[in-house]
Amino acid sequence: MRGRGFTVAWAILAVALVLSMATPALAQSGRGTISGVVRDASGSVVPGVSVTATNRGTNAVTTVTTNADGLYSLRNLPIGTYSVNLTLSGFAPYTQEGITLALGETITLDHTLAVGGLAEAVTVSADTALLNRANPEIGTSMASDIVTNLPLNFAGGRSLENFAYAIAPSVEGNNWTSHINGGADFTKEVVLDGTSAVIQIGGHIGESSPSMEAVEEFTVQTSGVPAEYGRTAGGIFNFSLKSGTNQFRGSAYGYLRNEALNANTWHNNYLAATDPGISSKYERAEDRQYLGGASLGGPIIKDKTFFYLAAEEYQQTRFLLGGLTHDDGAGQRDPVLLRHVLPRLGWPGY
Repeated sequence: MRGRGFTVAWAILAVALVLSMATPALAQSGRGTISGVVRDASGSVVPGVSVTATNRGTNAVTTVTTNADGLYSLRNLPIGTYSVNLTLSGFAPYTQEGITLALGETITLDHTLAVGGLAEAVTVSADTALLNRANPEIGTSMASDIVTNLPLNFAGGRSLENFAYAIAPSVEGNNWTSHINGGADFTKEVVLDGTSAVIQIGGHIGESSPSMEAVEEFTVQTSGVPAEYGRTAGGIFNFSLKSGTNQFRGSAYGYLRNEALNANTWHNNYLAATDPGISSKYERAEDRQYLGGASLGGPIIKDKTFFYLAAEEYQQTRFLLGGLTHDDGAGQRDPVLLRHVLPRLGWPGY
């Protein structure tokens, strides 16, 4: 019996074609925030400072100004790597590079500006993880480039959320019946780019899970869940999909399993040796699985509009137990149900 499974990836095509515009976005759940306070060398807060965050992949720019208390907040930023630039007349410009913003993360960056002119710019490169002091959320994050490089078992198709049940604390079960912090089945929330992906069965998206190649980051939030996710009685599976950038990038991959690459079982070899006349009946059982896919992303209009596509397909050939049959002696094998059972029951037509 031949079965064919599709990893949703074709459904992802519709989502992946959503254009990313380099203009101010509406509030979206699951994005990140960079905030902080700006002071001068004496420790006094500095109002009126222009704070600009630039996405290094798309060159999208978001700008705010510090308020009377020296506070600023850059909200609803897509996940990625940023540089933050601070400027105010009478102070040396300050730039911090290499700020990596994760899914749903709030990063606090406090700055101290030095008195000086434009020629006395200060640039800081940040490679270390930044402390999230803005919320008490507890969870586990898995970046796509790390997970897809692991030796994966692709039987049944690749599923990123399976890693949650293997490595995330307080997460147990499987794609069908999951338990977070001891909660009941079907109570978790699943969020895809800030939108609930739960339709009929609470917390279950096994048949519509996004292709691993299309996911930028996957986060499991198990505690301290914010009020915006009020529909859940457990935790949250939060997916953030990839977006195109100013560079064309893509991938192609394939996995193959075939009985031609397998050794026969010891039992089959034994039976074939004891009865050579029917040794062909003890050949290796058909066992074929294939998974393949590709992705492509890039600019449509540089610094403005981008696209990203991902497709993944899984195929499997296997044997299933069939119904009982009857050999009539002439080489014809008829189902027992049709030949013997239904006539005895007086079934019409038999």
